[in-house]
Amino acid sequence: MAEEDTFWLLAAIVEDVLPGFYHPSLIGVNTDTHTLHDLVAIKLPTVAANLETLGLDRDALCSVYVAWFMCLFNQLPSESMLRVWDLLLFEGSKTLFRTSLALLLLHSKLFADLVNAVDQGLIARSRGAEEALRALRKLPLDAVDSNLLISTAANDLGSLPKSLLQRLRLSNCRRVLSDGYIEEVFHKQSRPLCAVRNHKDDNTRKTLLVSNNGAFVWSGDEAGVVCIWDSQTGCLLRRTRTAYQRRVCSMAATRDAGGGHVWIGCQGGVICTFDTRTFELWGILAGHTQDVLAMARVGSQMWTAAGHLVWVWESCESSDPQVTKELNCFGKDILSLLASESGLFVLCGSIAGFVVLDALSSLLSPLS
Repeated sequence: MAEEDTFWLLAAIVEDVLPGFYHPSLIGVNTDTHTLHDLVAIKLPTVAANLETLGLDRDALCSVYVAWFMCLFNQLPSESMLRVWDLLLFEGSKTLFRTSLALLLLHSKLFADLVNAVDQGLIARSRGAEEALRALRKLPLDAVDSNLLISTAANDLGSLPKSLLQRLRLSNCRRVLSDGYIEEVFHKQSRPLCAVRNHKDDNTRKTLLVSNNGAFVWSGDEAGVVCIWDSQTGCLLRRTRTAYQRRVCSMAATRDAGGGHVWIGCQGGVICTFDTRTFELWGILAGHTQDVLAMARVGSQMWTAAGHLVWVWESCESSDPQVTKELNCFGKDILSLLASESGLFVLCGSIAGFVVLDALSSLLSPLS
C-alpha cells in the first residue's frame, strides 16, 4: 500500500471507525470497554456470573478489554488478526464487541472450571481471580483457529442491534465522563425550564444549546465556563472553558445527530469549536472584531454575526472552515440569527427590526 493511502486508512480508522479511541482523554475506548462489560452480562450471563464469582469487578475486566481494543487485537495470531481487521473496516466497531464476546464464549469452560475449583476448596478465591485475570489476558493468543473465531463471532452470539449499542454507549459515556459525580440542576417538570443557575458560582448561564438529538445540553456563562449536561438525568458530564476564558455569547451545532461540533461565539470575536463526542476544544477561529452575538447552522454552512456583519462559513466540520461571504444586513448590531426549517431563508434580527435573507444567494428575500 502506498504511503499516502496508508495515512488516509489510519485517519479513517482513528476519526471515523473508532472516534475518540485515541484521543488524549481515551473517552471512546473507555466507553466501549464498559459497553462490552454490559454486553457480556446480556449475551453471556453465565460467563459474567463466573467472572463475578471469581472476584473480577468491572474495573479489573475493563483493564483487560482496553488492551484488546487499543491494539485492535494485535495479540491474535496473524491470520485471525487480519480477518478481524477486515471485518472491522467492513462492519465498523461492532466487530470489536463480537470478537471479544467470541473469545469469552470459546473459553467459557475455563472460567467454569476455576469456579468449581474454588467452590471445592482446591484453590483459594484470590488465586482463582489471579488465574482468571491471567487467562483473560492470554485469550487472544490462543485463537489459532481463525475459522472458529469468526464463525463464533458471526453466528453464535445473536444480534447486536444498533439501538442496543447506542443505549449502552450513551449510558457508559455518562459513566466515564462524570466519573461517578452527579450534580443535579435539571428537574423534569410539566413546564419548560426558564433559567438555570450554578449553585457554586454567581455566573448565570447565558447561553443554552442542545446537541446529539437532545442527549446533551451545553451551557455557557460570562466567565467563559462551558458545561455539558446529560439532558435526561441532569448529570454534569464535563466542565471546560473557552479559549482565553472569553465570555460566551452564542452557540450552534453543526449537526443534530452523531459527531459534529458545537461552535461557541465569544467576546472579542473569537469562535471556539468543540467536538460533541469528546467535549474537547477542537479549534479556535479568529477574524471577527466584535462579540459574536449570534450564529446559526444553515444547511452545511454556519452563519455567524458580530456587530453589523454576518459571515458565511463553509467546511464547518473540518479543522479549517473558510469564510466565503460577508454580509452587511443593517448597519446596526445583529442580535439573532434564525434559519428556516427548509434551510432556504435566514432571519437576521437587530434592534432596528429584522430582515429575511435568501440562504442560497445571501440576498434580501422578497419575504422582507
